[in-house]
Amino acid sequence: MSNTVETRPAHAAKPRSALGRYPCGEETRQRIIDTAVEIFGRQGFGMTSTRDIAVAAGIKTPAIQYYFGSKLGLYDACIDQLTALVARRITPELERCRALVAAKASLDAVVPALCRVQDCLIDSFFDDYEGHAIRRLMAWETAENTMNASEVLMKERVGRPIFETFRAVVECAIVPPVQPAEIEIHAMALMGISMIFHVNHGRVRDLLNHTAFGDDFLATLKLVAHRQLVFVVYGLARRPAPALP
Repeated sequence: MSNTVETRPAHAAKPRSALGRYPCGEETRQRIIDTAVEIFGRQGFGMTSTRDIAVAAGIKTPAIQYYFGSKLGLYDACIDQLTALVARRITPELERCRALVAAKASLDAVVPALCRVQDCLIDSFFDDYEGHAIRRLMAWETAENTMNASEVLMKERVGRPIFETFRAVVECAIVPPVQPAEIEIHAMALMGISMIFHVNHGRVRDLLNHTAFGDDFLATLKLVAHRQLVFVVYGLARRPAPALP
């Protein structure tokens, strides 16, 4: 396994003016990214060459430099696309939940909104493309210890906005006086109900003795996550939880 760190270019490669020099168009660029996601996920960054990706994508190798500047530029584009997909899935529900908190809505309105955030998060983690690809790329980054692109973007685009939303709900529900650290720990623990299935997917699957997580398991996970959210948030507010199925 190669430990070579590729230097990120200061500027992206400029498109060439000569028409027809390389395959052009968003369709070609997208095909390269989709191919690279699959190969990077299977082989890792260090063991993957631009030629591997070009052959699989049905393009000439120089097209990768034309569109992305370098192999690292292509890898960055893969991570950018994957994290953007997750962010687009969860952002509308995050914004609705935060708006309810800002408007000082009742827990009866806020908690279901937080449950919907949790559902979106679970759906993203178990999505065959988004969740699986991100887990594989993050695993290779850890193994090769050459970059942390997916970790950084996942934190900024997904992890931090979710944490801040959970923290806002806990803060509005919990009965004072409490320390800020207590609020943050409660928020992180509530996030962990679903996050554990992403960050430690293989270990959790092994502990639960599951070869795969199907639709029935996903429905049960969402149900359990809903119940725990309701019990914890209403408990922090020192209010009786509503009846649950």
